[in-house]
Amino acid sequence: MNPDYDNLVAKMSEEETDDVRSKELKKISDVCYNVPANLSRNFYKNIQLAWFT
Repeated sequence: MNPDYDNLVAKMSEEETDDVRSKELKKISDVCYNVPANLSRNFYKNIQLAWFT
């Protein structure tokens, strides 16, 4: 279901020069890694699950 978005976004966060944006991308990568394989426990993860499906 998750076509490797977590690795794509993790790579983007490593290449990002803006620290704030890099942290945002790392958070997105973590969410993409967990959703939808695991139960989503907050609004942010629920929105990501809806986007994937």
